[in-house]
Amino acid sequence: MNKKELREFFSQNHDHFIRNIESYCDRWCEKCDFKAKCTQYAMKLNVIDEKKASEEKGYLQEATEKIEIAIKEIKELAKEKGVVLFETTESPEQRQKEQIARAHHLAIISKQYAFKVFVWFKRNGPLLHSLGKNILDKVELGILEEQDLFDFLGIDEEINTIKRYQHQIHFKLLRALQNDELDLAIQDEIQNDANGSAKVALILTEKSLNAWEVLFDYFKEAQNEILDILVLLKQIQKETSEEFPNAQKFIRPGFDET
Repeated sequence: MNKKELREFFSQNHDHFIRNIESYCDRWCEKCDFKAKCTQYAMKLNVIDEKKASEEKGYLQEATEKIEIAIKEIKELAKEKGVVLFETTESPEQRQKEQIARAHHLAIISKQYAFKVFVWFKRNGPLLHSLGKNILDKVELGILEEQDLFDFLGIDEEINTIKRYQHQIHFKLLRALQNDELDLAIQDEIQNDANGSAKVALILTEKSLNAWEVLFDYFKEAQNEILDILVLLKQIQKETSEEFPNAQKFIRPGFDET
């Protein structure tokens, strides 16, 4: 779509989309039941369609142009409706908030978690490789059982979950910490970005915990390392709930609405 077509599309379909749903999701579009209601997913589809139609015409340049156009259109529509999306320049106050947030214990341990995940997968590469090789060997020998395949696909799904949320927990907590100071004259005690971001962080932490518990039960030889990671995730979960006691009360657009 060109600039005019994008303007017409968002203008004609703004009632179809759920406002701000993309701000409090887990960024896993393929699994989302609300992607048809998400402006970000609509833009993503547009970029993908453009890629297919212009593979021989310099896709990267064209995709970049389309994204820039889409952002401008969203800004213009937001301006028309009196919605402030984000500041174009970072103020000294914003920089200070970011520095304070990065120094917070939650930010530190969530960053440590992301690093521990990286180290674990790097260190246990041979272990994961042997798992895949074992499946292939059974296929070649004709002795692969249904439970073997079920277990393998289950482990693969949990690994994808862990890697998907590895860094997101940290970034969601950073965002929550930066917006933790509320002005109750203009902000709601429950429905605010700090609580929304913290709630997403808690959801991702819970999903990551569940995934690591599956790996803990399956990889007996790596249980000590996994146990350390589980303890760290539990700590993140506990401290997030303490820092943002109202996070679970936040109603995420689309996801928590009945």
